[in-house]
Amino acid sequence: VTLSQLFHKLNTPHTKGDIEQLVTTKATSILFPDLKEHLTRIQSLGKYEMFVVSTGDLESLDLAVNGLGILVDRAISAEGAGYYKAPHRYLPA
Repeated sequence: VTLSQLFHKLNTPHTKGDIEQLVTTKATSILFPDLKEHLTRIQSLGKYEMFVVSTGDLESLDLAVNGLGILVDRAISAEGAGYYKAPHRYLPA
């Protein structure tokens, strides 16, 4: 399904410019200050590894993780794992 098809299915007005902006916008992540503080404190204990798991692609995940401002031991994407979310028709109601 393309973005244009999705917008039409959702009956959402859009332009080619809207789609171009969505496709070219880089993913960024910003942690809330208190969350960053707590995650950093947990890491300093030396007992835990920090993982990020994402349903996105590798490129977007790399950009997002690099923008967190904390050390991440491993980042796993659905693309890298080879598994994506199951379609809603397969999920329990």
